[in-house]
Amino acid sequence: MADESYSVTGSAPPSSRAYRLMLAGTVLLFLGMLTAAMLIILLANAQEASRESDFAATLTALAPGMYFVQSDFAPSPEPGTALVSGEYPFVPSNDSPSFRPGDSCAEHVVTGSILDSGGQPTDALAVLAWGDYVAPRLLLTGEIAGHEAGHWQLAVAGGINRRVWVQLAGTGRYLSAPVEIVFSAGDCERMLASVIFEQRAALDSAAAP
Repeated sequence: MADESYSVTGSAPPSSRAYRLMLAGTVLLFLGMLTAAMLIILLANAQEASRESDFAATLTALAPGMYFVQSDFAPSPEPGTALVSGEYPFVPSNDSPSFRPGDSCAEHVVTGSILDSGGQPTDALAVLAWGDYVAPRLLLTGEIAGHEAGHWQLAVAGGINRRVWVQLAGTGRYLSAPVEIVFSAGDCERMLASVIFEQRAALDSAAAP
């Protein structure tokens, strides 16, 4: 009897070992599935953030094109006042363009602001820029472009002689005459040009493009 008692208490039944192995396998499988689910959620969130970032970048890149498309098809509700050659509602300030040294002698920068009839900065308009080795582009103003209200900026590689023109535009019309900026290679005292557009007349005096 003593031998039989020892035999019963000293060894685990086969069914108990199998149960423990099955339980351990189930726990490991559950942990593996939980880890996989977490990875899938993290990847989905990362892809969503990437898509949002790509969409924002695409929208920013398309903004100039969207502006021109909207302008081309925007009808003029009224004939407006008669246009006079050379007269625009916005003019550059008396000291525009003004020059000063920039942050680097290797970069030409044109910057400035747009002021309405009350002398307040406005983001309702944009600046067209083009020139030597500068493809035509639309410069947005304010927060959407990462600037203060009414401010705009163009930066291109320096080290050459070039002309750059900037012109105010909006609602499918030119609102100022082109302003010419001349940069000279190696002139580090004149690497940053500033142009301030000031409203002097009603928008009805704008020239149609």
